Amino acid sequence: MNDHISPATLRTMRALGEDLSVARRRRRITQADLAGRMGVSVGTVKRLEAGDPGVGIGSLAMALLAFGKLDRLANLLPEDQDDIGQLIDRQHLPRRVRRPHRRDGDAKPADPDVPDGALF
Repeated sequence: MNDHISPATLRTMRALGEDLSVARRRRRITQADLAGRMGVSVGTVKRLEAGDPGVGIGSLAMALLAFGKLDRLANLLPEDQDDIGQLIDRQHLPRRVRRPHRRDGDAKPADPDVPDGALF
């Protein structure tokens, strides 16, 4: 199962599992109680705390919810901080923007959302 997962990823998963275990123990929550809050088996909690990459992201999300930290998952890769994605988008911008081609006699349709005289 772990043959296709990089060593760095495995180390990170183990560190995350250890962090979850520490957070649980600091709160004095048993694995059984956490499993109940998450709606999973104790075995799933043990696998999550061991850093098993086969545990589903839904289980991780439920653990974070139980710790009041679900927002951390939502903010792992915020769009406004994706420098590489923004650079790629910028590289694909057109060099110039042209008006759409209209045939003779075609009337320019009025845009109801644009007030008269507005440029944008």
